[in-house]
Amino acid sequence: MMQSTGAVTEMTVLYKTLDIALFSENGFLWVGSSDLQCMYTEFDTGVTNRPSQLSWCGTYDSMLDMSASIILVWDALNQFLVVGVGAEAESSIHYTESSICVCHEIDGARIISSKSHELVRRVPQAMVDVFRVGSSQSGALLYDAQREFDQSSHKANDYMQEIVERDDIELAVNQCISAAACSTKPKLQKALLRAASYGKCFLANDSPEHFVDMCKTLRVLNEVQSFRIGIPLTYQQLHSFTIKGLIKRLVRMRLYYLALPIVEYLKIPGGQQMVLSHWAMDKVKRSKESDEAIADAIFKRVGPSDSISYASVANEAKNYGRTELAIKLLDYEPRSAEQVPA
Repeated sequence: MMQSTGAVTEMTVLYKTLDIALFSENGFLWVGSSDLQCMYTEFDTGVTNRPSQLSWCGTYDSMLDMSASIILVWDALNQFLVVGVGAEAESSIHYTESSICVCHEIDGARIISSKSHELVRRVPQAMVDVFRVGSSQSGALLYDAQREFDQSSHKANDYMQEIVERDDIELAVNQCISAAACSTKPKLQKALLRAASYGKCFLANDSPEHFVDMCKTLRVLNEVQSFRIGIPLTYQQLHSFTIKGLIKRLVRMRLYYLALPIVEYLKIPGGQQMVLSHWAMDKVKRSKESDEAIADAIFKRVGPSDSISYASVANEAKNYGRTELAIKLLDYEPRSAEQVPA
């Protein structure tokens, strides 16, 4: 292991598999297992300067799926190098205008500078299957068929006939749905989902749940990714983070006006109760309005239901010294036992 490449000057560990990347004083990058017994990649960067930052880009589940890369940053040279992990070790060099910070993500890495925020990742396989030049994958044929159909071209029938002969309609639909999930551009997502919807017309006993769930999830993702919210999650990151995790993040950011419609739209069990409870307690703590105005606002939004505990909100008001507000909130508590303090 790195017998002739000099001392190690920088290192980073992949948390999921505990694999390690080492940079030596002679400019060599070594990637392998943490016990140093198995080497995945050895690459000569041609730069002997110690990198300002060494980071993983993406992750993988096993040695059979080497989808991660390594990013080396040299602020003094205004450049960073991306090196693929695997036998071929493909690399690409990129130049920057200022210092950058690299943040490792499950499906790539974020490149953050004083002027921009970008995501670097390997092109997902689903996107390669559909958009690779000359691709003969069923998903690519379905995407082309739908575009030709929109133009009233007979070629749509030719593409669909080939997919039917392969008996790959379901595969083609799933490839288009997966590609839509990998895209961060709403216009391309719509085009891919239109292709999937077109292909579903040729399936006799197809369940719509997967397609509908993807449409809803992408709609939520596009909303939180917008400049108004500024949470640039990808689909894979959301899958790891979970929808409930996203709702909790929105609540902590006090974006109740967005969190509540999302839990109602996705029909998340207990989601409405959680958001409204946090909103009510936050209003009690932060609002400068009168006690009566606050109590009326909370009751107007929540109503005479047991979706939240008015007693818990009243207790929060009491802790903040708003006794009159606590009394008014207890009047709305539908459970008589909770109206009497312990």
